[in-house]
This record gives sequence, C-alpha cells and structure tokens, in this order.
Amino acid sequence: MNRDRRRLPIALACACCAWVGMSMAAAEPVPYTSLQEPDAPTPQPAPDTNAPAPMLPLSAGGASLAAFRELMHAAKTGDASTVSAGLSRLSNPAERHAVQWALIDNAATRVDFRTLDAARK
Repeated sequence: MNRDRRRLPIALACACCAWVGMSMAAAEPVPYTSLQEPDAPTPQPAPDTNAPAPMLPLSAGGASLAAFRELMHAAKTGDASTVSAGLSRLSNPAERHAVQWALIDNAATRVDFRTLDAARK
C-alpha cells in the first residue's frame, strides 16, 4: 500500500507530460506566407496619445556636462575619491544619482556606507 502511494505522484507526472507532448505535437506550424519578407518595411506603431513626455537631457551643456562626463568616466573606472570630491560640482540631482549608481555598480567595495545609503534614497 505504501509503495503505491509513492508511485502515484510519478504516474501523475508522467501522464501530464504525455498529455502536454500530445497537445504540442498536434500544433499547426506557422505558414510561410504569413511571415514578412526580410526586405519588407517594418510597420510603424500608431502614435499613443497617452505616452509620457520625452525625457529632458541631464545637462544643458557647457561645464556641467563636462563635469558629468568626467565623473561618469571616473565612476566607471572605479575612482571613488574623484567621484566623491566632484559630486558637489553637479547641480542636477539626477546627474548626481546617476554618477553614484555608476560608481556603486563598478566599485561597490570602495564605496563607504554613507554613499551607499545616500544612493538608496
């Protein structure tokens, strides 16, 4: 009796697998006529009236953009001291957050807890 109870889940699993296999074998393949030609232009999606507005650029340009690029390069190379010293030069909070996360992604072991906690907020 105990042996039959152990075999029941295995038998049910086998029956389910067989049923799935039979249903997949009966599926019809996609006809080639419904596929697009490789040179055919892709259809453009209809404009959505509820779409969000496009994002504004992080920096307007000039010195702020140069500082952002310099700090992003330092963050990607893992130079935590340069990043922490230069964050005060960025006026846009989104830029500061992006630089902090780039530093955390590339050099998490070199970042102190205060910086990790500030990036979380």
